[in-house]
Order: sequence, then C-alpha cells, then structure tokens
Amino acid sequence: MIPPRDGRKSKGVNLVGLVKALRAYRKGRPLPAMSPEAEALLGDHILASEWYPLRTHLEILEIAYRVLAGSRPENALQMGVTGGKAIWTSTHRGVLEGRNAVRALESMPAVWRTYFNFGSLDVEVTDPTTVRFTVQDYPDVPVYHGMTIAGWHLAVALVSGATDATVEIVERPWAGGTSTQVHVLHLAAEPTPSHSERGNHERRDRRGPGR
Repeated sequence: MIPPRDGRKSKGVNLVGLVKALRAYRKGRPLPAMSPEAEALLGDHILASEWYPLRTHLEILEIAYRVLAGSRPENALQMGVTGGKAIWTSTHRGVLEGRNAVRALESMPAVWRTYFNFGSLDVEVTDPTTVRFTVQDYPDVPVYHGMTIAGWHLAVALVSGATDATVEIVERPWAGGTSTQVHVLHLAAEPTPSHSERGNHERRDRRGPGR
C-alpha cells in the first residue's frame, strides 16, 4: 500500500540503485503502470543528496518488489542487503570505517536522520553479539520497505566484518505490530579498516612477510 501524499521525504541515496535496476529491467520488459511522478523519477537523474517524496520512493520500491523480488519478503531483504553493501562500501563507507559491527550499528540512528525526514531509529545492544533496532513513528511501513530496511542494517554488519550475521524480524507493522523491530545476530567481528589502514596493509603485502 502506497502512503498518502504528505510531507515525508526520503533522500535520493535510497533511490539511486532502485532506479538503475528498474531502468535496466525496462530495456527488455514493460513495467507496471505507475504515477506520472514515479515515471518522471525513472527518467530523471537521481541526486543522492536530494530529498524526494516518500510516496514516490515507495511506489518505485513496490514495483521493484513485484518485478525484481517476485513479491517475496525474503527477496526484499536481499534487495536491502545488496543496496546497503553498495552504499556502505562507496558513498558512505566512512560511516563504518574503524568500527566493528556492533559499533557500526550503534551509529545508525544518526544515519537514519540523514536518509529520512520522519521517524527515528532506536538501537540497543542486547548482548555482545546482538543488536536490536526499532524503527519508531513509521506505523504504515509496507512489508517491502520494512524488509529492505532490515537488509540495509544487515549489510552494515556484513560490511563491518561480521560475515555470519543474520537478522530476525521480531515485530512487523504490516502484520499488526506497532513498530519495525529487528535483531541483528552473530556480530563478533573485527572493525572495518580505514583507508589508511588498508593502504598500510597493502604496502606490507607488497613488501612481503616480516617487513
């Protein structure tokens, strides 16, 4: 369900990968009918730092959920992982550098405020290898957005070195819950190295062991 027209907005960084994937899909197959606003966005140059209406973002995401994810929640989760990895290893890689998975996830409430002009994210470390995050004040989140949000946060853990990380969806507004609540599990990991640390490692590797 697409939300009503209101003042909620989403940063373009959420849309860049979606629009690119749907443009590629449309080269060989037709897309479902969409609003003039969504159609215009698919033909526009998306600016990662620009604000766009949440309604249009979710319309485009719903189309991607149908044609790319087969309307399957687990595939929407993987879409979120794929999109998250692309962002956390490029545009916003500095957010995670030098942090292990737990510390990286603890930094996500501030990141939420740069991606959305509504709602909030609460993060709690429930044990040394588990983080619970809760999306507040977004009661009409559709399943496809809730699952991609979970996937983005799983990507934070994976990029931060927690290669065995998984997620457990604890509460779902699209199934009667009051908030989106997710456990990110199995977070024992080393911090993501910074650019300078990676450069030092690469130089040592080129010199050979023991140098």
